[in-house]
Amino acid sequence: MGDWDVNAFGNDTAREWLIELVAGESTSAILRAIVNVAKLPATDYLQAPDCEVAIAAAELVVAARGKPSNQLPPEAATWLANRKFVAGKEVVAMALKVLRRIEDNSELKEVWADTNSANDWKRSINDLKNRLEESENDNAATVIVDRAANPDELFIKALEMAALGDHKNAIPIYEQVLELKPDSALAYLGRGTAYLELGENKKAATDIGESINLDAEVPEAYYLRAEAFFRLADYERAMEDLDMLVKNEPERPEAHWKRGLCLQKMRHYVDAVEDFTKVIELGFNLKDAYMHRADCYESLTKDKEAHADRQAALSIAQTQAAAAMES
Repeated sequence: MGDWDVNAFGNDTAREWLIELVAGESTSAILRAIVNVAKLPATDYLQAPDCEVAIAAAELVVAARGKPSNQLPPEAATWLANRKFVAGKEVVAMALKVLRRIEDNSELKEVWADTNSANDWKRSINDLKNRLEESENDNAATVIVDRAANPDELFIKALEMAALGDHKNAIPIYEQVLELKPDSALAYLGRGTAYLELGENKKAATDIGESINLDAEVPEAYYLRAEAFFRLADYERAMEDLDMLVKNEPERPEAHWKRGLCLQKMRHYVDAVEDFTKVIELGFNLKDAYMHRADCYESLTKDKEAHADRQAALSIAQTQAAAAMES
């Protein structure tokens, strides 16, 4: 192991990374070091250098949240303070996830397992995890603030991560954008969409609402907020957004579809039938539209119409099944 030590900066890889970091102004390398490991598939075997840098970055994250190691290099502490660097809870959660993966399936774990310091290394990792977990209770901490970063470039990066389905890790990047550009309607919309994808519907509705407050001319925002309200069973507020959307875009099928579902939940079956009929006319989500319209007809005791719609839905399902078998 040479001159290696179990602390986060006790190896050449971490020390060289830190030297390069403090020589510059940007704090983005801290988040990048953690994200580079977090984004790898769960079954991937983590390489030792990536792990060493991620552990060092996690030490800077927890130090910035007021829980530094007594072995934190002085130049790191000074550099963090000068940049007023703080990491938000999402970054803490990401760092914890990375540390657990390193403990579970990594080259670094195996390297230390072959030494007399294996238990010391485990204690060092556990200490870092414990400090990260304690720091999560600090509500005063906000997000990573890198005043030298370009908010437009960060926004594009967040969009790229979201496009890959990595919504959880896109959120702290949207937060950086909002720290640098607090009136960015698109950043609020992006973060709100990420929350929606993660099932955090209250946060989604709040963020998308802020986006609408900043820019009321983005139709997609109304649809997404309606989706959040629908999931929260707040159908009346969802209807307000959907009514506006249908008024401005009367041929938008998903707006009629979602409004039909809201009306059905509210037991406004006649109006729901109108929306589902429009969905069918527009050729959108046909099988489900017929089924939901059939349910509404049934609630209105229109059994003949309900039966006809169920037959139409069955025919579509059979056609889809046959096509799937052929392909």
